[in-house]
Amino acid sequence: MITFSGLASGLDSASIVDALVGIESSKTFSLEARKSALEGQKSVVSDLVSKLKALEDAGKGLDTASELNTLKASSSDENRIAVAAGGSAQAGSYAVRVNSLAAAQSNASRTFATADPGVLAAGSVDITVGADAPINVAWDATNSLYDIAEAIRDSGARVNASVLYDGADYRLVVTGTDSGTTNAVSFVDNGDNLDLANPTSEIVAAADANFTLNGISITSASNIVDDALTGVTFTLETVHEVADSDSVVEIERDPDGQKESLQTYVDAYNDLMDLVNSQLTFVEGASGAATLFGDSTLRGLQLSISATMTAAYPSGATTTSLGQLGMTLDQAGKITIDETALSDAVLNTPDALADLFLGDGVDGLFKRINDTVELYTRTGDGLLAAKTDSLDDRISSYDDSIERIENVALKLREQLERQFSALEAAMAQFQVQSGFLAALGPVS
Repeated sequence: MITFSGLASGLDSASIVDALVGIESSKTFSLEARKSALEGQKSVVSDLVSKLKALEDAGKGLDTASELNTLKASSSDENRIAVAAGGSAQAGSYAVRVNSLAAAQSNASRTFATADPGVLAAGSVDITVGADAPINVAWDATNSLYDIAEAIRDSGARVNASVLYDGADYRLVVTGTDSGTTNAVSFVDNGDNLDLANPTSEIVAAADANFTLNGISITSASNIVDDALTGVTFTLETVHEVADSDSVVEIERDPDGQKESLQTYVDAYNDLMDLVNSQLTFVEGASGAATLFGDSTLRGLQLSISATMTAAYPSGATTTSLGQLGMTLDQAGKITIDETALSDAVLNTPDALADLFLGDGVDGLFKRINDTVELYTRTGDGLLAAKTDSLDDRISSYDDSIERIENVALKLREQLERQFSALEAAMAQFQVQSGFLAALGPVS
């Protein structure tokens, strides 16, 4: 239906309707503002959960004594022997001499003028590696040397196989994947074969590595040895010549490495405190309804975290605190690491970090922090989860109120438009009748 506002009455009825409906709709403005503030608070709560989880994750790389007690290892001659140390290693100095290197066995087949299909008629080879069960690989005249090499690689035997061309002849070379005499490879040839069982086919014998550690002889099937000295991995590179002096391996505490590991955790903690402090510190013009300024849940989190960081933790008959290790809290509750004090503390008391963060196995800084994170972020009944649910309920309530007001405004518009339309129709009818009467002239 097309309406012409005010044509009969002279009133701008559309503007009147818009104005009256606008007055009704304006009741949503304050509700929208409150809803927006709650959504801002909900965003802050989400950020808090993320930063608490990040703090928990940062601690996962430091939750064992071996991760906290970092050490560094060095070799006086890395061309002979390289070394790496884990947290379970013990500081010390060791004389190391490499006498022989481990090797994987390698065998070469008889020579062939071609590698093409038909190079061999039907045949097979049984391959046995160490104490493994024999594995049979068969072929026929349709297979090339490359096909046979691939079949050996795919057989499941712990060997590799490839075809070698020396410029005149082809050979198939089989090499064990594992070094050491316990992984020696034996062959049984069948039919038209590769002649790998021939003793002369062996081009590299399986061999064990041998080295001395402070004069004690050690044998290994591998050149990478991680079971000779607790927490230490040796990589044997080359053999010492007779005239060479022993290599010296040093295992020592690594304060720089510990500081680097701690810094990740400290950064995550300080990042959390930056957010907490920004919410609880009043800034005129900035602290408003969209923040958690004065919020009791956030204040409780701040107090709980601060108490955890300033506490002393049991270690036998003594206790250890952050301050004793050169880590101090400023007025904002953020941690600063004094590298010199940390290094001195760790050198004087090697287990100090483990005593602080792990405590007596039942009570330590990590456990308390993680318990706090769990208390606040746990799905369902966590304190911040409950706060999010409460904010969602209030936002939903505002949405319902806003929807009711908008529905009332819509109905008001419809009602006013009907009323003004009826008014315009009545006025138009009156004007028609008035004109008709005027046309009749005065009554005599």
